[in-house]
Parts: sequence; C-alpha cells; structure tokens
Amino acid sequence: MGKYKTDGDELGTVNSGSLTAVGASPWCAARGRTNLFLTGPFVGEARFEASFDGGATVVPVTLADSTVRTFTGPDRLVFDEPERGILYRVACTKYTSGTIKWRMSQ
Repeated sequence: MGKYKTDGDELGTVNSGSLTAVGASPWCAARGRTNLFLTGPFVGEARFEASFDGGATVVPVTLADSTVRTFTGPDRLVFDEPERGILYRVACTKYTSGTIKWRMSQ
C-alpha cells in the first residue's frame, strides 16, 4: 500500500492485497477517479462494497439498474467518488479455489 511511482513520476495512492477465503479486504478511502482491478486465477465470487460511516454500515456497490456488482473472474472497474470519507473494500462471498488479487488506485 502507498504511493506508486514510475520513472520518478508519482501516479497516486495504491492499495492492494489478496483473498484466499470468504472474507473481506481492509477498507480503503477513495475520492475522485479510482481504478479497481481484480486478477486471479480464482474460482469464487467477490463483490465491491462501500461504507459512509467507517465500516459500521456496509452497502454493496450496484450498477445503474441496482444489481449488485459482482466479480467471478479478472475484471476492472473505474468509478468516481465525489464525497470525502467514503470507504471501499472487496469482499469474497463465495470461495472454491485460487487467489483473488485486488488493487485499488487513484
């Protein structure tokens, strides 16, 4: 976790980790344009979650049609967060095998 640099140019804050069982990543703050990458290989299901109160209330991130955004393989999501203090995490909700690697960057 921390700042990522290439050729001396600071690109932004990067948080990353992996999940190998049902559970969730640590909460990560996001504001503005943010990337979420999930890579594997893994067999299971993950979803993207948000909280506006430090993790006390967990809300699944949904698509425009209100369906919960789930991941069953490598994927990328780009989103904009206008509000300060909103936290995000990746939650593994079903697990069979492999490693769900996640990376969130701004």
